[in-house]
Amino acid sequence: MKYYLKKCWPTVTAASICMVVAYGLQVCTSLVQIQITQGLLDGDLRAFTIRIILLLLTWLAVVLCLIAETFFQGRAVRRMNNALRRDMAAGLLHKTHQEYHKQESGEYLSQFTNDVNQIEQMAWTPFFTIMGSAAQVVFGIVALASIHWLLLVISLVIALVMIFVPRLFSQRLGTVGTACAAS
Repeated sequence: MKYYLKKCWPTVTAASICMVVAYGLQVCTSLVQIQITQGLLDGDLRAFTIRIILLLLTWLAVVLCLIAETFFQGRAVRRMNNALRRDMAAGLLHKTHQEYHKQESGEYLSQFTNDVNQIEQMAWTPFFTIMGSAAQVVFGIVALASIHWLLLVISLVIALVMIFVPRLFSQRLGTVGTACAAS
């Protein structure tokens, strides 16, 4: 996977940058919405209007970044798939006549279509999903810390509780579920 990511690095990088910028701007929109609410509570119509315009411009930038990210991600996936197919074809060309005819032509065709699609679903798509999730977590942490450090600490503690508490009960629930299914 790393080989193909490096081979297609310009489009992968462009997609990643657009994704990170879009998620960063989404967090900014949340912070601007907090300021809008504060402006309403303070009764400051001028600040409210300026922040609404800023919010609209930020959302426009988010949409443009997401469009660019979709374009570059699609291009990157297509290029990685094509590079994979080229490498598979080169491997076929290096086979002897006897090695080539050990498999049916349908198997080779399956490798070029189904296997490449499976690699796309199990490698390329999760790669971009993980990158996006990591960017969202980092920007979320920064946003919480910018509001108040205690909010960040409380959120992290709650997240840890939500992760580890179900693990404490999963073994017991599995035992009870097995006993219930057996009776």
